[in-house]
Amino acid sequence: MNDWNNETPVPQGATLRRLRNPLVTKDRVLVVEDDPALCTALTEHLESRGFEVNTVSDGISALEVLRSEEHDVVLLDLGIPRMTGRKFLHELRCDAEIEDIPIVLLTGSDEREIDSAARHGVFAVHRKPTKPRLIAQSLRSAAYYA
Repeated sequence: MNDWNNETPVPQGATLRRLRNPLVTKDRVLVVEDDPALCTALTEHLESRGFEVNTVSDGISALEVLRSEEHDVVLLDLGIPRMTGRKFLHELRCDAEIEDIPIVLLTGSDEREIDSAARHGVFAVHRKPTKPRLIAQSLRSAAYYA
């Protein structure tokens, strides 16, 4: 006999953390990158794919922006000034108001640095150079599933 009929039904969509339609709602991404040319190229590409993009060039500014404005996902370079990417991740994960924001790494750092940063919970890692469409896919997935 099947016990499924005796179980309490789960409301539709209750198992999803967030119901989003990327065609209707633009995902807000904060790009933390200190290379102006790369930052401009990423912004143009991500905006063409429907993201709303904010950019900063250092970790301290990134934390200030995240504490004052809502973002769905962060694209982070580990080699940023004023606060390393790893320190930024640590500070982010220690702040209860912003600790759940998903992070996608875009970095040219060595494996040891990436492994250390990944311990703070990142959604995906992209090594420089990489294809912008792959970054956009990771950001979209992180914003939707995280």
